[in-house]
Amino acid sequence: MWRNRLYSGISIIGLAAGISCCLLIGMYVFDELTYDTFHEHKEKLYRISTKGGNITAGMAGFNVGPTLQEENDEVENQCRLIYFGKRVSIQSELAHFNENGLYYADSTFFDLFSYQLLKGDKAIALSGKNKVVISEYLAKRYFGEKEALGKELTINRDVYTVSGIIENTPSNSDLRYQAFISMSSLNPQWVQVFKQDWFRIMAFTYLKFKTKPKPTEFQAKLDAFGEKYVRPYAEQNGTNEMYYYEAVPITKVHFDNGNEFDSPNGNKSYVYI
Repeated sequence: MWRNRLYSGISIIGLAAGISCCLLIGMYVFDELTYDTFHEHKEKLYRISTKGGNITAGMAGFNVGPTLQEENDEVENQCRLIYFGKRVSIQSELAHFNENGLYYADSTFFDLFSYQLLKGDKAIALSGKNKVVISEYLAKRYFGEKEALGKELTINRDVYTVSGIIENTPSNSDLRYQAFISMSSLNPQWVQVFKQDWFRIMAFTYLKFKTKPKPTEFQAKLDAFGEKYVRPYAEQNGTNEMYYYEAVPITKVHFDNGNEFDSPNGNKSYVYI
Protein backbone atom coordinates (compact mmCIF):
# COMPACT_ATOMS: atom_id res chain seq x y z
CA MET A 1 0.00 0.00 0.00
CA TRP A 2 2.77 2.42 0.89
CA ARG A 3 4.31 1.79 -2.52
CA ASN A 4 1.03 2.68 -4.22
CA ARG A 5 0.83 5.86 -2.17
CA LEU A 6 4.44 6.70 -3.08
CA TYR A 7 3.82 6.13 -6.78
CA SER A 8 0.61 8.15 -6.55
CA GLY A 9 2.46 11.02 -4.84
CA ILE A 10 5.21 10.97 -7.43
CA SER A 11 2.60 10.98 -10.22
CA ILE A 12 0.83 13.99 -8.72
CA ILE A 13 4.13 15.87 -8.34
CA GLY A 14 5.08 15.00 -11.92
CA LEU A 15 1.68 16.09 -13.20
CA ALA A 16 1.91 19.40 -11.30
CA ALA A 17 5.41 20.02 -12.65
CA GLY A 18 4.22 19.25 -16.17
CA ILE A 19 1.27 21.63 -15.86
CA SER A 20 3.53 24.36 -14.48
CA CYS A 21 5.98 23.84 -17.33
CA CYS A 22 3.18 24.01 -19.92
CA LEU A 23 1.84 27.20 -18.35
CA LEU A 24 5.28 28.83 -18.42
CA ILE A 25 5.80 27.83 -22.05
CA GLY A 26 2.34 29.10 -22.93
CA MET A 27 3.03 32.43 -21.24
CA TYR A 28 6.34 32.72 -23.09
CA VAL A 29 4.76 32.00 -26.48
CA PHE A 30 1.84 34.35 -25.84
CA ASP A 31 4.20 37.12 -24.71
CA GLU A 32 6.44 36.69 -27.77
CA LEU A 33 3.55 36.73 -30.22
CA THR A 34 1.87 39.79 -28.70
CA TYR A 35 4.84 42.19 -28.85
CA ASP A 36 3.58 45.69 -29.69
CA THR A 37 0.08 44.47 -30.50
CA PHE A 38 -1.37 46.68 -27.75
CA HIS A 39 -1.00 49.84 -29.85
CA GLU A 40 -4.39 51.12 -30.99
CA HIS A 41 -3.08 51.87 -34.50
CA LYS A 42 -0.94 48.73 -34.83
CA GLU A 43 -2.32 47.85 -38.28
CA LYS A 44 -1.20 51.25 -39.57
CA LEU A 45 2.16 51.55 -37.79
CA TYR A 46 5.40 50.74 -39.61
CA ARG A 47 9.08 51.23 -38.83
CA ILE A 48 11.56 52.24 -41.52
CA SER A 49 14.67 50.10 -41.96
CA THR A 50 17.75 51.09 -43.96
CA LYS A 51 19.77 48.66 -46.04
CA GLY A 52 22.99 49.35 -47.93
CA GLY A 53 26.29 47.84 -48.96
CA ASN A 54 27.74 48.18 -45.50
CA ILE A 55 24.75 48.44 -43.18
CA THR A 56 21.41 46.90 -42.27
CA ALA A 57 19.69 48.93 -39.59
CA GLY A 58 16.24 49.32 -38.05
CA MET A 59 16.81 53.06 -38.24
CA ALA A 60 16.95 55.84 -40.82
CA GLY A 61 18.36 59.31 -41.42
CA PHE A 62 17.05 62.35 -39.55
CA ASN A 63 15.06 63.71 -42.49
CA VAL A 64 13.58 60.45 -43.78
CA GLY A 65 10.40 60.42 -41.64
CA PRO A 66 9.34 64.05 -42.14
CA THR A 67 10.08 63.94 -45.88
CA LEU A 68 8.14 60.71 -46.39
CA GLN A 69 5.15 62.23 -44.60
CA GLU A 70 5.39 65.42 -46.62
CA GLU A 71 5.52 63.62 -49.97
CA ASN A 72 3.02 60.79 -49.39
CA ASP A 73 -0.63 61.54 -48.74
CA GLU A 74 -1.23 58.09 -47.25
CA VAL A 75 1.19 58.84 -44.39
CA GLU A 76 -0.81 60.54 -41.64
CA ASN A 77 2.03 61.13 -39.21
CA GLN A 78 5.59 60.18 -38.32
CA CYS A 79 7.69 59.97 -35.19
CA ARG A 80 11.46 59.71 -34.69
CA LEU A 81 13.26 58.40 -31.64
CA ILE A 82 16.97 59.13 -31.16
CA TYR A 83 18.88 57.28 -28.48
CA PHE A 84 20.27 59.78 -25.98
CA GLY A 85 23.25 57.66 -24.92
CA LYS A 86 24.43 55.24 -22.24
CA ARG A 87 24.87 56.10 -18.58
CA VAL A 88 23.20 59.48 -18.82
CA SER A 89 23.63 61.66 -15.74
CA ILE A 90 20.28 62.60 -14.17
CA GLN A 91 19.98 64.68 -11.03
CA SER A 92 17.18 66.06 -8.88
CA GLU A 93 17.18 67.61 -5.43
CA LEU A 94 16.84 64.13 -3.94
CA ALA A 95 18.99 61.86 -6.11
CA HIS A 96 21.74 61.57 -8.72
CA PHE A 97 22.24 58.46 -10.87
CA ASN A 98 23.41 57.39 -14.32
CA GLU A 99 20.60 55.98 -16.45
CA ASN A 100 19.97 54.20 -19.76
CA GLY A 101 16.83 54.15 -21.90
CA LEU A 102 16.53 57.86 -22.72
CA TYR A 103 15.41 59.02 -26.17
CA TYR A 104 14.75 62.24 -27.99
CA ALA A 105 11.18 61.98 -29.32
CA ASP A 106 9.02 63.98 -31.70
CA SER A 107 5.95 65.69 -30.27
CA THR A 108 3.82 63.21 -32.26
CA PHE A 109 4.88 60.28 -30.04
CA PHE A 110 1.55 59.78 -28.29
CA ASP A 111 -0.39 60.09 -31.55
CA LEU A 112 1.33 56.97 -32.87
CA PHE A 113 1.85 54.85 -29.77
CA SER A 114 -0.54 53.70 -27.05
CA TYR A 115 1.80 53.83 -24.06
CA GLN A 116 -0.21 55.24 -21.18
CA LEU A 117 0.57 58.79 -20.11
CA LEU A 118 -0.42 58.73 -16.44
CA LYS A 119 0.12 62.42 -15.84
CA GLY A 120 0.43 65.31 -18.26
CA ASP A 121 -1.18 66.29 -21.58
CA LYS A 122 -0.42 64.07 -24.59
CA ALA A 123 -0.90 66.95 -26.99
CA ILE A 124 1.87 69.11 -25.50
CA ALA A 125 3.98 66.81 -23.31
CA LEU A 126 6.78 66.67 -25.90
CA SER A 127 6.18 70.03 -27.59
CA GLY A 128 8.72 72.78 -27.01
CA LYS A 129 12.26 72.82 -25.69
CA ASN A 130 13.65 71.18 -22.56
CA LYS A 131 10.70 69.00 -21.75
CA VAL A 132 10.99 65.43 -20.54
CA VAL A 133 8.46 62.66 -20.01
CA ILE A 134 9.70 60.18 -17.42
CA SER A 135 8.62 56.68 -16.40
CA GLU A 136 6.87 55.86 -13.14
CA TYR A 137 10.12 54.27 -12.02
CA LEU A 138 12.14 57.45 -12.56
CA ALA A 139 9.44 59.60 -10.97
CA LYS A 140 9.70 57.60 -7.75
CA ARG A 141 13.51 57.29 -7.99
CA TYR A 142 14.10 61.03 -8.27
CA PHE A 143 11.14 62.56 -6.45
CA GLY A 144 10.04 59.91 -3.97
CA GLU A 145 6.45 60.43 -2.91
CA LYS A 146 6.48 64.07 -4.04
CA GLU A 147 4.75 65.26 -7.19
CA ALA A 148 7.14 65.00 -10.14
CA LEU A 149 5.05 66.76 -12.77
CA GLY A 150 6.32 70.30 -13.35
CA LYS A 151 9.55 69.71 -11.43
CA GLU A 152 13.04 70.05 -12.89
CA LEU A 153 15.66 67.42 -13.70
CA THR A 154 19.24 68.09 -14.71
CA ILE A 155 20.17 65.74 -17.55
CA ASN A 156 23.81 65.93 -18.62
CA ARG A 157 24.05 69.48 -17.20
CA ASP A 158 20.95 70.77 -19.03
CA VAL A 159 17.77 71.49 -17.08
CA TYR A 160 14.49 69.93 -18.23
CA THR A 161 10.94 70.29 -16.95
CA VAL A 162 9.02 67.08 -16.26
CA SER A 163 5.99 67.41 -18.55
CA GLY A 164 4.58 63.92 -18.16
CA ILE A 165 4.71 60.60 -16.32
CA ILE A 166 4.49 57.54 -18.56
CA GLU A 167 3.83 53.95 -17.53
CA ASN A 168 6.84 51.71 -17.10
CA THR A 169 7.77 49.81 -20.26
CA PRO A 170 5.24 47.02 -20.91
CA SER A 171 6.82 43.56 -20.89
CA ASN A 172 5.80 42.95 -24.52
CA SER A 173 7.26 46.15 -25.96
CA ASP A 174 10.48 46.21 -27.98
CA LEU A 175 10.99 49.86 -27.06
CA ARG A 176 12.64 49.76 -23.63
CA TYR A 177 12.48 53.29 -22.26
CA GLN A 178 12.96 55.33 -19.12
CA ALA A 179 12.39 58.83 -20.48
CA PHE A 180 11.60 60.83 -23.61
CA ILE A 181 13.10 64.26 -24.23
CA SER A 182 11.41 66.66 -26.63
CA MET A 183 13.05 66.64 -30.07
CA SER A 184 13.05 70.45 -30.01
CA SER A 185 15.71 70.22 -27.30
CA LEU A 186 18.28 69.04 -29.85
CA ASN A 187 21.07 71.52 -30.56
CA PRO A 188 19.93 73.53 -33.64
CA GLN A 189 23.39 73.30 -35.16
CA TRP A 190 23.29 69.52 -34.91
CA VAL A 191 19.84 69.51 -36.54
CA GLN A 192 21.15 71.43 -39.57
CA VAL A 193 23.95 68.90 -39.99
CA PHE A 194 21.60 65.93 -39.56
CA LYS A 195 19.12 67.28 -42.13
CA GLN A 196 21.77 67.50 -44.83
CA ASP A 197 23.32 64.06 -44.27
CA TRP A 198 21.39 61.18 -45.89
CA PHE A 199 24.07 58.68 -44.85
CA ARG A 200 23.84 59.40 -41.11
CA ILE A 201 21.65 56.57 -39.77
CA MET A 202 20.47 57.75 -36.36
CA ALA A 203 16.70 57.75 -35.78
CA PHE A 204 14.21 54.97 -35.14
CA THR A 205 11.60 56.21 -37.61
CA TYR A 206 7.93 55.23 -37.45
CA LEU A 207 5.13 56.01 -39.89
CA LYS A 208 1.43 56.05 -39.14
CA PHE A 209 -0.66 55.48 -42.27
CA LYS A 210 -4.21 56.71 -42.73
CA THR A 211 -5.24 53.17 -43.67
CA LYS A 212 -3.34 49.89 -43.75
CA PRO A 213 -0.90 50.29 -46.65
CA LYS A 214 -0.29 47.94 -49.56
CA PRO A 215 3.31 46.81 -48.99
CA THR A 216 4.26 46.38 -52.65
CA GLU A 217 2.94 49.77 -53.69
CA PHE A 218 4.60 51.61 -50.83
CA GLN A 219 7.88 49.76 -51.34
CA ALA A 220 7.96 51.13 -54.88
CA LYS A 221 7.61 54.62 -53.41
CA LEU A 222 10.42 53.94 -50.94
CA ASP A 223 12.67 52.82 -53.79
CA ALA A 224 11.87 56.01 -55.71
CA PHE A 225 12.46 58.02 -52.54
CA GLY A 226 15.98 56.60 -52.24
CA GLU A 227 16.75 57.39 -55.86
CA LYS A 228 15.48 60.94 -55.41
CA TYR A 229 17.46 61.82 -52.28
CA VAL A 230 20.19 59.28 -51.49
CA ARG A 231 21.54 58.73 -55.01
CA PRO A 232 22.25 62.44 -55.69
CA TYR A 233 23.74 62.85 -52.22
CA ALA A 234 26.07 59.89 -52.86
CA GLU A 235 27.15 61.31 -56.20
CA GLN A 236 27.82 64.73 -54.66
CA ASN A 237 30.10 63.03 -52.14
CA GLY A 238 31.94 60.96 -54.74
CA THR A 239 30.73 57.52 -53.68
CA ASN A 240 28.78 54.67 -55.26
CA GLU A 241 27.28 53.73 -51.89
CA MET A 242 23.49 53.52 -51.89
CA TYR A 243 20.89 53.10 -49.16
CA TYR A 244 17.46 51.54 -49.62
CA TYR A 245 14.47 51.71 -47.30
CA GLU A 246 11.90 49.17 -46.15
CA ALA A 247 8.72 49.59 -44.09
CA VAL A 248 8.29 46.88 -41.43
CA PRO A 249 4.92 46.47 -39.62
CA ILE A 250 5.38 47.31 -35.95
CA THR A 251 3.91 43.95 -34.98
CA LYS A 252 6.77 42.23 -36.87
CA VAL A 253 9.63 44.36 -35.57
CA HIS A 254 10.20 41.96 -32.67
CA PHE A 255 11.23 39.23 -35.11
CA ASP A 256 13.03 41.53 -37.57
CA ASN A 257 16.47 40.21 -36.62
CA GLY A 258 19.81 41.16 -38.11
CA ASN A 259 19.63 44.93 -37.71
CA GLU A 260 22.50 46.96 -36.31
CA PHE A 261 21.92 49.42 -33.45
CA ASP A 262 18.61 47.74 -32.67
CA SER A 263 16.95 46.67 -29.46
CA PRO A 264 16.95 42.92 -28.62
CA ASN A 265 14.55 40.96 -30.82
CA GLY A 266 12.70 37.68 -30.57
CA ASN A 267 13.51 34.39 -32.26
CA LYS A 268 10.63 32.68 -34.08
CA SER A 269 12.49 29.36 -34.08
CA TYR A 270 12.30 29.27 -30.26
CA VAL A 271 8.58 30.06 -30.41
CA TYR A 272 7.90 27.29 -32.94
CA ILE A 273 9.92 24.78 -30.89
